[in-house]
Amino acid sequence: MFDVGFWELLLIGLLGLVVLGPERLPRAAREVGLWVGRARRLAADFRDQMESELDAAELRRELQRERDELKRMQAQITETAQQARDSVQHTLDQARESVDGPRDKDDG
Repeated sequence: MFDVGFWELLLIGLLGLVVLGPERLPRAAREVGLWVGRARRLAADFRDQMESELDAAELRRELQRERDELKRMQAQITETAQQARDSVQHTLDQARESVDGPRDKDDG
């Protein structure tokens, strides 16, 4: 986030020493440390929550893709079963005709 090196920290410490004095500087440094720690925890919690939301969204997209694939497969299986049923029916009709001979529909 912020790239603070040794010289920047030294400058901040010297300014704090001049502005706050040696009595209040340790307490102010502790307060700043606590606030920085809280900010880091808040940022980490936010990041974790965003990652879990993104993971959940990705899982929902994957689930939808799987549902679509299953529907496509179901339609394909239904079509194949219908074709097989029609083929078997046609074969049975041919077998009946060869056994019974050609029939009129009115003889039924």
